Amino acid sequence: MIFLSASEINKAVSRAEVNLAMEEAMLVFEKGDFIMPDRMHIHRGMDTFLLMPCMGKSVIATKLVSIFPGNRSMGLPSLTGLIILNSATTGEPIALMNGAEVTALRTGAVGSVGVKYLALPETDSIGLIGTGVQGRSLIFSSLAQREFRRVTLFDSDPAKASALCEELRITHKQLSCKVVTTPEECVVGSGVVITATTAPSPVLPDDPELLKGKCFVGVGAFRPDMREFPDSLLELADQIYVDTPFAAEECGDLIDPIKKGIIKKEHIFTLGKLVDKSVSLTVSKTRVYKTTGMALFDLTAAELVFNNATQAGMGVTLTL
Repeated sequence: MIFLSASEINKAVSRAEVNLAMEEAMLVFEKGDFIMPDRMHIHRGMDTFLLMPCMGKSVIATKLVSIFPGNRSMGLPSLTGLIILNSATTGEPIALMNGAEVTALRTGAVGSVGVKYLALPETDSIGLIGTGVQGRSLIFSSLAQREFRRVTLFDSDPAKASALCEELRITHKQLSCKVVTTPEECVVGSGVVITATTAPSPVLPDDPELLKGKCFVGVGAFRPDMREFPDSLLELADQIYVDTPFAAEECGDLIDPIKKGIIKKEHIFTLGKLVDKSVSLTVSKTRVYKTTGMALFDLTAAELVFNNATQAGMGVTLTL
C-alpha cells in the first residue's frame, strides 16, 4: 500500500485529466455500472463528518471527510480527510491518500463540466463568490476547461480574494483579474458565476434583472440549512441541472424551492443526461447547475491519481 500526499497528488494528475475523468464518471453514473450506498452524515451544529464508500470495477474507494467551518477562525482548513483505496479483486488496501486534495480536485472538475456544457458560447468572463480551497479549485478547473478573458472575485475576507487574484495573474497572464466588494458586482461583471460558500442564506442578489442570461454553478451548500441561490434565480431557469439526483434531497438550494413550488422535480436533470445527449438544453439563457458531490467522483479521481502515481513510481510504501 502506498501513501500519497497533497503535493504528490497534484504532481500525478493535471486538471484537464481530472475534468475529463469527472465527465466520464457522470456517464458511468447514468449507466449504473457501480455500487454506491448512501453516504453517512454525522452533524453537530455546523460541523459535519461524512463516510462515503463506492465500489467500481477495479477499486473500492472509501472517503472519510470532516467539514468544520469554524476552523477558518483558527487558520485551519475547514475540510480535511482521507481516502482509502482497496482492490476490487482481492479487497486488499492499495493506497491511502489526502482526501481533502482529491476532494478539491474532483469538486473543481465536477463544477467545470457544468461550465463546459451550460455556459453560453460567447461568454468570456467568470466570477467566483467564496475564494476558499474549493472555490480556488473551481476557478482553475474552469480555466482548464475553456478560455476566459476576465475573472471577478468576491470573498467576505478581501485578503483571500486578493491572494487568489495575484496567483491567477502569475499563472494565467492573459486574464484580467478583479477583486470586488459585493456579490452584486461579481454577478454584474460575469457571464458565469460560481458560488462556493457555506452560507445559511443566499449569497447571490435576489434580483432577476441582474441574474438573467447567465450561467450559475453552486457548489458550497450541501446541507438542508445552507443556501446560495435566491428564489428569483430558480424562477428564471426552466431546467435545473445537478451532479446527482440526491442533491434535490440534501441541499437547501433545492429543498426549499421545491417545497414552495418554485421548481418541480421533473424539471431537475442530472448533468450526465446532458453529456450523454438524452436531454437537450432549452432556449433559456439562464442556466443553473447545483453540485453536492458523491463517492463515485471520489473513486474516479482517486483511481486516476493512483494509476498515474504508480506508473511514475510515486508514493511512500506503507506496511500494515
